[in-house]
Amino acid sequence: MVHLSPTVEIAPRKHNLLPSEVEALQQAISNDFMKDQGWSSDEQGRIKNNKGRTIFKPGFVTPIQKTLENNEK
Repeated sequence: MVHLSPTVEIAPRKHNLLPSEVEALQQAISNDFMKDQGWSSDEQGRIKNNKGRTIFKPGFVTPIQKTLENNEK
């Protein structure tokens, strides 16, 4: 006998960040800040410096973007 589990959907949670927290996250991944630091992000969310050295591992930028998007909802 096979038991099927019901599908559960979890709605994104609003994080209720303070305005200063939102601003800090936005600034951390902003193009202007990255450029000033000599950094860039890639499609995996990794941040590298202008010499190609990894500053933040893959998956750094994308959760910040998701958090900011979910906070707007």
